[in-house]
Formats: sequence, structure tokens, C-alpha cells
Amino acid sequence: MLHLLLNITWRCQLNCSYCWVRKHINKTPELTCAETRPFEDWVAALKRTPVGIVDLGGGEPLSVPWVLDYIRAFPDVRWGLSTNGLNVGKIDELMCFPLPQIISINLSYHPEAARQYEWYDKQWKHQVQGLLGAGYNVIPNLEDTGKNVERSQWAIDWLAAIGRHMVVSPLCGGRPELAHPQPLALTCEAGTAYMTIAPDGRAWPCLSSLNSYAWDETSIGNWLDDTIDLSNVPKPCNLWCVEWFSQYQNHEAGDFWGLKVHPVKGQNEK
Repeated sequence: MLHLLLNITWRCQLNCSYCWVRKHINKTPELTCAETRPFEDWVAALKRTPVGIVDLGGGEPLSVPWVLDYIRAFPDVRWGLSTNGLNVGKIDELMCFPLPQIISINLSYHPEAARQYEWYDKQWKHQVQGLLGAGYNVIPNLEDTGKNVERSQWAIDWLAAIGRHMVVSPLCGGRPELAHPQPLALTCEAGTAYMTIAPDGRAWPCLSSLNSYAWDETSIGNWLDDTIDLSNVPKPCNLWCVEWFSQYQNHEAGDFWGLKVHPVKGQNEK
């Protein structure tokens, strides 16, 4: 079944130095300035698409007014939600009116935000406890920039004390390897088992293709307009693959689909 990452907005209240949106999307006007599509378009697209999991990301998805209505409209779909927790009203709504179709909430921790706002740590901790109490599978996530882990040790220790753990994800956005082809030829199920979608509906076979130098040529059409063309999926693929080089052992926070990536036989031997 198809797994979708729907980036329904690129907007975010934070401006984290390590954010992949800041490092790539915000530096690409054609992506940043693309039209954000209305709620009705997203509903229509999902109605015609058989899916296994839909993960909502961005940007900050809870900043979109209709996001919880979207989840409610599809009670039989399994949803993942990646959020920074700063839209307090939406978090409170999730606590008060639980949505059982949400199978994972990636409540990310941002030490840069903690240094900027004195209330941040207390609020994040309260939200972890509140969402767990409401029955959600809360999976806190931290981007590994080196200093981030050191500055977040209190949160890592606190989670361990309550029987949870912090998922420390390798830094993937803005990597120099994404700027040019790689010597290793790979193949996977991207495009058929997984797609990532931008706020205007434009689609890519994977997050690596969107993040790469080849973001334009690897676009596979527009999911909202039902114009997907898999002929643009690189075969074989010489992009720097997040799944192969970085995330193959980390499928808990946000990226829990786990694409099966393999080197192409006969094209990598010296």
C-alpha cells in the first residue's frame, strides 16, 4: 500500500538552523512561492488514492486551520503527525478529543527553541505527558547536529525515566552529497510504495529527490491534480539516498515507512 508524506504547508513558527526546509525549500523560490491548495483539493485526492499510511509534515502541519478536520474525514486511514507542538490549541484539541486513527505523533524537541523561549521545555514536557495520557503513541524526535544531543540531555533522561525514549535522527537536509550524483546506483519502491507531496500538490518519489539538485527533473507530477507520471522516477537512482545512507535503522519518528532500497546489480562493481 502507498505511504504518503503530505507537506501541507512550508510555514513554521521556528527557524531552526538545521531544518531541511530552511536549507533547501526556502532557498528555492519555485518551491517556496508555490500556491497552497485548499482543503477540498486534499480531501478529493485522498478519496481517490488507496493508501496505507499518511504522514502529515511540513513546515508545521498544525498551523493549517483544517488539518484536524482532514484527519477526521478519513477515520479508516492510518495517520502519522509530525509537529513542533507550538500550536497549543490544536495540541489541546487532540488531548481533549482523541483521534484513534493517528498511530504516531512525532513531537519534535528543538533545543534552539528552548534557548529562545523560557517556557518551551515546560510546554514540551506537558504535551508529551498529555498526549500519552490521551492514548497516543508519542515518539519524540531530535535532529542530531552534535550540539543538539548535548543540549537536549535533560529531555533524553526525562523520557527514559518515564519509560520512553528520544529518537535521535541523523541530519539529512542540506547535506553536500545532495548537490551532485553519487557513484552508487540504487533502486527502490519510491513512487509506487511512497510519495512526498508539496503544499501545491506537486509530487516526488521520495524526500531525497525533493531535497536534491535534481528536484525539478525528478518531480512525478501533481498528486492533487491526479497527474502522477512514474516515468520520471530515477531508475537506477544515483541520488544521495536518505533511506540507504542514513535512515535504514531509524523508522520510528515520521519516517516509519521504511523503503526497501538495494544497490543495482551489475552497475556498482569495479
